[in-house]
Amino acid sequence: MTLDLSALGGSEMIVDQRCDGKTAFASNSMQGDREITGSQLQAMLNASFPSPLLTYKDAGATVELQGKDTAGGRPVVVLLYTPKAGPASRMFFDAETFLITRTITKVNIPEAGGEIEQTSNVGDYRAIEGIQVPFSITATSAIQTVAITLSKVEINPPIDDAIFSRPGVK
Repeated sequence: MTLDLSALGGSEMIVDQRCDGKTAFASNSMQGDREITGSQLQAMLNASFPSPLLTYKDAGATVELQGKDTAGGRPVVVLLYTPKAGPASRMFFDAETFLITRTITKVNIPEAGGEIEQTSNVGDYRAIEGIQVPFSITATSAIQTVAITLSKVEINPPIDDAIFSRPGVK
């Protein structure tokens, strides 16, 4: 990910996060390299495409209906997803389309001073090979807001497993 920090008087920052399914690594052109550990690693390990809800029972997670609410001015159904290990997430689903619109997760990030709540809002869904995929993701916490806009999504392209490993490690 390349971030333009010119609005803050900075330059460009490059962030590279990788997870091979067991370990995770982050490289930041301004802050250096670090291992991702603790609840932040566990949150990465718990994530799965297109949703961890597809295999939650096999993964030892639980899901509870939390009721109805509104998010982004629309009615939503709220679920509490609690993985076997790592932080729980509140998941907000549009009450009409049943597409996820928001997740809220508390993650312990030592570099940020401890536990922070991160809210991810997703939208601009488009059908790719019959799968509804969000092309807009905005992740907000007390320390930063990151907006991601996808320009292209491919389903099941060939991928070299090496892209998930720490650079320089075979």
